[in-house]
Amino acid sequence: MQMSTFPCILLLCAISLVTCHQRLVAESRTNVELFIKEISKVMSNSDPSGRNHSTKVTIAPHPPLSNVDVWRLLLHLKSEEIKTLTLTVDETQPSTQTEFIFEGNLVDSDSIFLQAMRDSIVVATAFLSMEIRDLQSNVAWVGSNETSHISSLRIVASEKVGVVSAGEQNCSTHESPCYIISPPDPKPDLIKRCISFYFGAQRTVNLCDERVTNFLEISPSPSLYLQDDGNLKVSFTYSHNATEIEVVVYDPEDHTKVFSNSSYRCLVSVSRIFQEGEAVSCTHNITVPEGQTRMVVLIVRTDEKGYVYDSSRLLFEGNPSKPCRTGVIVGAVVGSLLGVGIIATLIIIIVLRKRMKKKKRTDTKRGMTTSYSKAPTSE
Repeated sequence: MQMSTFPCILLLCAISLVTCHQRLVAESRTNVELFIKEISKVMSNSDPSGRNHSTKVTIAPHPPLSNVDVWRLLLHLKSEEIKTLTLTVDETQPSTQTEFIFEGNLVDSDSIFLQAMRDSIVVATAFLSMEIRDLQSNVAWVGSNETSHISSLRIVASEKVGVVSAGEQNCSTHESPCYIISPPDPKPDLIKRCISFYFGAQRTVNLCDERVTNFLEISPSPSLYLQDDGNLKVSFTYSHNATEIEVVVYDPEDHTKVFSNSSYRCLVSVSRIFQEGEAVSCTHNITVPEGQTRMVVLIVRTDEKGYVYDSSRLLFEGNPSKPCRTGVIVGAVVGSLLGVGIIATLIIIIVLRKRMKKKKRTDTKRGMTTSYSKAPTSE
């Protein structure tokens, strides 16, 4: 009885092994169809400016994909080249994961493939034929760090995006660039700009940009000078990374009172090529009401692609006893000139007094010599 049972057990084991092998082979050959819901540009830890970024892909819920070790994103460029981004799967990630972040820029493409791989074999695929282009919408924290109560947001809304929402405030294309001065807490942690592509009535794919450039202080700090003609002169050190300068002047007590012109542009006075580190100045026209003695000046420098490079927030205080166009820097300059004038006057007075004393002594000596020459001699 025992002898007849043993071959049966061996036979069952063999059948089980064959069945298991066939199942694995069949599973490895099965290509599960996946559906992409959203593609986004997101911040990368390696670049706080957002110029170099990561690519996030979100897919629809799918059956479990066990033992997947690599995800690949293939971007089909206009030049017919293929750019490949790779993501190694963390063992702790669930087999039903729907969000993947690839290190690498999302470049302009005409179609994309998303592949799940197990032992170099593709087991699941998503394909999408759509025109992926940069949304040309940028957002940055300026003036101070994001966590600071004095930080502000600069938003560029493009024709593609239309309106960008940051909390309860919006920025439209015709208003761009928009400055949201010191947004109230809680500050918006996600400022998402998206456009949608429709593939039939049941399927929509979003192309988004979630990047927000981190704050970087202008160094060395710019200096300010309020001229008599109402122009604010800003002096700073030139950097080839910053091609445009914007200035926003507003009331520190009421942020809705902005004294800058609508373009915010600060025009460089001399049109030529500057050297790195050279002292440069620009002028910005402002309209300040009578009696305004304190102003905040937000200086923002952007690069050739419109990204914010760096920024500074300066407090400009005037003399309360004088009209609005007298600032501390002007007062300091005038005070310095007056001081120099007083010192010069004192020096002149001292010199004149010394000359008068010297002349008096000389005249006295001359008088003594004349008297002596007229005195009788023994001859």
